[in-house]
Amino acid sequence: MARKKQVAKTTAAKGKRKVKDIEETKEKPAKKLKPGVAKKNAKSKAKTKTKEEAKEPKVSKTSELADFNSDSLNSYEDFVGHLGDWQEPLVDYLASGNFRTIYEYVKEEYDSTLCFPPKELIFNAFQKASFKNTKVVIVGQDPYIKVNEAMGLCFSIPKTTKCPPSLKNIYKALKKDNKVDFKEPSPVHGDLQSWADQGILMLNAALTVRAGKSFSHAKSGWLKFTNEVINAINEEKEGVVFLCWGGKALDICKGVDRTKHHVLTYGHPSPLAQKFQKFEDCTHFSETNEILTKQGNEPIDWNLN
Repeated sequence: MARKKQVAKTTAAKGKRKVKDIEETKEKPAKKLKPGVAKKNAKSKAKTKTKEEAKEPKVSKTSELADFNSDSLNSYEDFVGHLGDWQEPLVDYLASGNFRTIYEYVKEEYDSTLCFPPKELIFNAFQKASFKNTKVVIVGQDPYIKVNEAMGLCFSIPKTTKCPPSLKNIYKALKKDNKVDFKEPSPVHGDLQSWADQGILMLNAALTVRAGKSFSHAKSGWLKFTNEVINAINEEKEGVVFLCWGGKALDICKGVDRTKHHVLTYGHPSPLAQKFQKFEDCTHFSETNEILTKQGNEPIDWNLN
């Protein structure tokens, strides 16, 4: 009997000690770090976070639904989002990190000096002609370098701007092409958006430029980007008509599979190139429509709104 009482006392004492230990643990304040140690730990966490952020993020749903009238340089996600449905065929390229390099370069340029086209129009060509609807590609070189000229579509300028010589030569060719019913707009303007709306990707080799300095952004990575765009069209679509005017445009399209697509070449419409081959004799416009019609596609209405 005495043994049982002793065991009970011992068990009760152990129980009290456990309760006391738990209570002390709850009441025991957290150990305070010295200011220097806390600062060091904070820096370490920040460094780890920076490394994680440096990894190329996946395109978010927000980017896919980007407002095309917004500032494309607001963030990298917006920069990607302005590509619209072109993100899908360019997914491998976007994952490489090269596009982020272009973004950082272009953002710094636009923040520090005057550049063209306006931020919201950098990817205008891709927004007007989605990947799904693209059936013709016109390749240009560089955005216009003066105020109120570049609008993100090669050769195209706003209606309020005087029509440039190259575009006037394009109009001459359209009027001379007997198989095309073209009437020069009156008053004359150079806004070619209605072409882009019909599925013509009006792609410049470089999508941005510093004011007054042609080809100033050519080494930013844009040429690699436009090559990737051409490759995506080449591999994932069929029967696209490529209009290559001038040596640089032809060089950009040199890898296009001519058994799957149609590559039409001619001299550049610039007045400087007319002594070699007059652009007014170019019949690419009717040739393009003949190809599209044979493939069961709607021909292009070359008249301008």
